[in-house]
Amino acid sequence: MVSALEQQSTKILSRLIATLITIAHPLIFLFAQMNYVPISVFYQFLVGGLILTVALLVGNRLLGHRPSGKYVQVTLTYFVLALVLVTLPSPSIWTIVYLYLTISIVYLIPRLVILAGILGLIEMAVFTMLGTIVFMNTFDLIVAYVIYLMIFSAAVFVAVFGRNVMLAVRQEQERSEAYAATSQIALEQTAATATEVTTFTEEMSETVDAAKDSFSQVDLAMQQLAHDAAGSVQAIREIRQLNDQQVNRMEDVTVAVNHALERSSSSRTTAEKSRQTIGLAGQSLQQLTTSMDDSVTSFGQLAGRFQEIVAITSSINAIAAQTNLLSLNASIEAARAGEFGKGFTVVAQEIRNLSAQTAEASKEINAIIERVDQDVTQTGNSIHASTTLLREQEERMAESQLALQTIETDTTEVVGSIQSAQTQFATMTSSLTAITTAAGQLDTFMNALLAQSESLSGLTRHQVGQVMELQHAIHALNETASTLQQTNR
Repeated sequence: MVSALEQQSTKILSRLIATLITIAHPLIFLFAQMNYVPISVFYQFLVGGLILTVALLVGNRLLGHRPSGKYVQVTLTYFVLALVLVTLPSPSIWTIVYLYLTISIVYLIPRLVILAGILGLIEMAVFTMLGTIVFMNTFDLIVAYVIYLMIFSAAVFVAVFGRNVMLAVRQEQERSEAYAATSQIALEQTAATATEVTTFTEEMSETVDAAKDSFSQVDLAMQQLAHDAAGSVQAIREIRQLNDQQVNRMEDVTVAVNHALERSSSSRTTAEKSRQTIGLAGQSLQQLTTSMDDSVTSFGQLAGRFQEIVAITSSINAIAAQTNLLSLNASIEAARAGEFGKGFTVVAQEIRNLSAQTAEASKEINAIIERVDQDVTQTGNSIHASTTLLREQEERMAESQLALQTIETDTTEVVGSIQSAQTQFATMTSSLTAITTAAGQLDTFMNALLAQSESLSGLTRHQVGQVMELQHAIHALNETASTLQQTNR
């Protein structure tokens, strides 16, 4: 493989020698006209010069791109030297050998300079023996050859170190080109990274906006839940008060039944009053049954609210997981952005911690709601059982009322009916007492749920604030990426 420097050197050498031959033609013709040389010498130089000029130019065109081309050119150059020595016999013409030796340095190839030096030394020796080159004495001969050898050594030295310098320059140029290519690739990668950061920040900004809207909806839902819970607390308290009143009434009825039992042998008027009292108790039981049905309905609605809370907390968990994933992607993209992404890495980490706290709080709320749902279900079942029992009591009160209608004819049966009613009233009192206790527990739970709802609402508002801070950070990162893109351009 021939380097561009060698091809250029071959081209320069062929054209330089051809130019020198062309310039020498009129000079030799002038010497012939001045009778310094015969005219035949001019024709000899003219023909030989034309042949060698054509050979040099054709050799450069045909062999300039081949490794052997430079050797052919140097050999033809020394044929031109031989033509000059033959054509211009002069005691000092041999000094032109130094010029041709110096010309061979153009390649900066030590072995080519050595070839040229050996050819010049051979031509000097041959033409000295032929008498074309004449020295005055032996000393002049020795001095001429010593000077030639010195120039020969200097030419080799220049070729060796000149080629080393050229190689060093070429390596430095290649390193510069490689560094330029690497810099270009780095700039392209930086531009691509800046584009990716811009795209990512736009996508994350959309996600943050969606998260902000979701948190706002959660806040509204928590506020609605707190309002409903407050209403439920008030309803439970009313149920508890009603149960207390019913217990008091049942105690009054029990006292009346006892009094009726003591006066079972009294007149029909007393029995009639007892029957009326039991009728009033039946109405109270019917009202209590209606209240119990309302309580069951309220508990069903409360259970539905709990399911809505579970759905909301599930949405919070999903949003927290998506926020955690987005913060992780943000940390990666911030790490790729280098120094520009350090501030955003801290924000992404804080968001990741916040999403983890949100997920943990949602889990605690789900656990509390699950326990409360179980308690509500159990209480609803108890109320349903009490309602069934109250309906049974209504039926029995009706039977008691019928029995009181026959008390006028059969006092013994009246006494037995009153004793049975006394037992049922005791059972009803116990059931109502249990309902009162359950209502108290449910009241305590609803108060706790109200407090948790308010706490979660506050946490949601805090998260909205954090999301707004994240929006500002994303905006700053987007501006940084845009600045980096403009810098690369």
